[in-house]
Amino acid sequence: MNVNIEFFSEEALENIATCLSYSIDKVIYVGYLDNMKEADTKKLSSLVKEILDVKHVEFVSVTRHSLPDAISTLENIVTSERQKDNVCYFDLTGGDDLILVAGGIVAERLRVAMHQIDLSTGILYEHSPLEDKTSILSLKKNTHILSINDYMRFRGTCVNSNMHKDFKSHIDDDDFVNDIKKLWNISCHLKKKWNLYGKYFRTTTLVPIEDYVLCHLDNGDDANAVFSFIKRLAKIGVILDLRIFKRSFKFKYKNQRIKDCLCDSGSILELYTYLTAMETGFFDSCDVGVHLDWDGTMNGWRADVTNEIDGLIMKNNIPTFISCKNGRIDSSALYELDAVTSELGGKYAKKLIISTQYHDQALIERAKEMDIVLTNRDIYKWNQDEFGKFLTNIYKDMN
Repeated sequence: MNVNIEFFSEEALENIATCLSYSIDKVIYVGYLDNMKEADTKKLSSLVKEILDVKHVEFVSVTRHSLPDAISTLENIVTSERQKDNVCYFDLTGGDDLILVAGGIVAERLRVAMHQIDLSTGILYEHSPLEDKTSILSLKKNTHILSINDYMRFRGTCVNSNMHKDFKSHIDDDDFVNDIKKLWNISCHLKKKWNLYGKYFRTTTLVPIEDYVLCHLDNGDDANAVFSFIKRLAKIGVILDLRIFKRSFKFKYKNQRIKDCLCDSGSILELYTYLTAMETGFFDSCDVGVHLDWDGTMNGWRADVTNEIDGLIMKNNIPTFISCKNGRIDSSALYELDAVTSELGGKYAKKLIISTQYHDQALIERAKEMDIVLTNRDIYKWNQDEFGKFLTNIYKDMN
C-alpha cells in the first residue's frame, strides 16, 4: 500500500492536499491530541474515505512540545508500515513546526520521501533523501475536484439548500437567463437609479402573481424618467400589460422569478455575476445565494447560525467568496467578507467584492491589505467577455 503520513493541520485543505491528486491507500494523521478532537477525526476519516476513495485512515497523537516523542512516534510508524511492505511518504503541506522538524529528522534517518504542495498554484515540490528517489509523482491521478458542498463539509460547515431562494435556483432556464442579461443592461444604463426605482416593486411583494399591481409615484419623482424606465421593462417583456396614468402605473409580472428578482433590486448584480462565471466555462463550480451553516449541523429547516454568500466560485478546489454591493460600501463590508471567508472558506479561499460604485483611496488600500479584490463602477462599462476575463484572472496563477 501507499501510505501518506500527514502532519495534522487545522486548515482542512492541507489535510487532504495529497489525497486530492495522488493515489493513496492509507493516511496516517500525526498531531496533538487536543487538536485532533474525537468528533473531528471521525468526521474527517469518514469524508476522506467517502469522497477521496482512501481505504484506511488512522490518527496518531504526539506529546506537545516534545521533539523526542515526535521523532520516536514517526520512526515507529514508518518501521511498522515497512514491515507490511508499504511505501511511506511524508506530506509537509501544513502541520505544526515541531512535528515538521521531527519529520525531517526521521526522513533523513529512515530515507523517507517527502513532498509539499503549494495549494495556491497546485505545484508539487519533492524533498527526498533517497539517491534512487521514490517519487510520489508515480502515484499521480486526475485531481479530485470537490463540489462546493463537499468542500464545505471538509471545512466543518454545510450548505443549507432549504434556504436557497427559489429564483436563484432556476438559472438553467434559457428564458430566465436572457431576461437577467437584459435587466443587467438596463441597470447599467440607470446605475444608481436602479436601486431607487426598486422601491416600486418592493411594495408589491404580497400581491399574487396573477394580479395586476398598481404603483404610485412618490412626491418629487420625475414621472418622465420613471415611465421611461418602466417602458423599457415592458419592451423586454419582463412586465406585461403595462398601463400608465398621470402619477401611477399598473402591470403584471411575467412570472414569479422575475417578480422576485425585481423586488430584490440587488439580486441582478448577483445573478449576472453568477451567469458570467458559468458561461466562461473556466470554473469547476459556481453558485449564487449560498446559505452556509457555521457548525455544519442543521436542526430542521433553518440552521442555527448561517451566512448567505452572494456568490461562490471554485477552481482547482480553491473557492472565491463573492460579496455583491450595488451601492456604496465602507470598511465594514471588507471586515464582514474577511471574517466569513476566514471562518467558512479557510486561509486559501479568495475574497472578491463586486461593487458598482467608486471608492476612496483609503478603502482601496485597506482592501489590498486584506487581499480582497475590489471592483468599482467601471464594471458598468464591461461587456460580458471582459467581466468573465476579470473573474478568471483571479485564478491566473492556477491557469
